[in-house]
Amino acid sequence: MKKACLAALLLLGPAACRRAPRLLSPQDALYETRDGSLRCEVPKDWRVLEDQGGAQRATFFGPPDGPRPYAFSIGAYFYGPGSPFATPQDWARAQALSAKDSTPLTSYSWKGRSAFEMTVERRVPVLHRTGPAVLRRDRAVVIPASGGFWALVYSAPQDEFAGQQAVFDRFLQSLELPGAR
Repeated sequence: MKKACLAALLLLGPAACRRAPRLLSPQDALYETRDGSLRCEVPKDWRVLEDQGGAQRATFFGPPDGPRPYAFSIGAYFYGPGSPFATPQDWARAQALSAKDSTPLTSYSWKGRSAFEMTVERRVPVLHRTGPAVLRRDRAVVIPASGGFWALVYSAPQDEFAGQQAVFDRFLQSLELPGAR
């Protein structure tokens, strides 16, 4: 009996003592959707909205300080059966229709997998105050997945686009999508 217990401990011990994965940055926190379809790292001080309906799974807003608090966002959207977009190309065409300017959907490698990328610039109303519309730039990475595709979108004021792009790069690097192919 002692030998069986010792053998079980030796086999199960490493799994029971496994550490959580290291964060890319000490300022980040792990985030996982309620349904487990998405896991990523985001800055601890950014806010999140999830399950807002339609394709939206989670949208992160930040940073909370600076001249434009919460002016940057990273959105995670899943388009599957029944969505208005059957393919990443359909989605990209729709984005270009509402844009002031856009790049074509191009091939992109995400963690060694085939994906797509594009940028879009559009004028959007200013939230919580009056004034002229603001020019925003979006960088989208579109990843095919089982039953559909993910659109991951970094959005920022056009004149400050580079300001939080490193956050989006860390997000993409840490991203786990169990259904991605």
